Amino acid sequence: MSSDRILRMPTGEVISIVSTGAETAGALFEFEGLVPPGVNGPPAHIHRVEQESFEVREGVLRVRLGSRHRDLGPGETVVVQPGTVHAFSNPTDRPTRIVVRETPAGQLE
Repeated sequence: MSSDRILRMPTGEVISIVSTGAETAGALFEFEGLVPPGVNGPPAHIHRVEQESFEVREGVLRVRLGSRHRDLGPGETVVVQPGTVHAFSNPTDRPTRIVVRETPAGQLE
């Protein structure tokens, strides 16, 4: 993967872009993420139009959906509907690998 498709976030996450809106006619933005141990992702937020899904490949991802929290393990996916307050974190001492998909492509890209 070329270096322009890998982003290092201020929170410590590493994002590898898989598909962009430009490549999918606006249908999808997809990336693989590595969330280091103990790291919180972006603050709680909403997407007004886009649906966002988080698929855990390795480790544990804690997802906030509204006022509820859910821990996801390998093979589990959660879908966040537009307008839902959400956030995520890695509450463990091991890295978490995730795949994030936003449809249609938009706010994340």
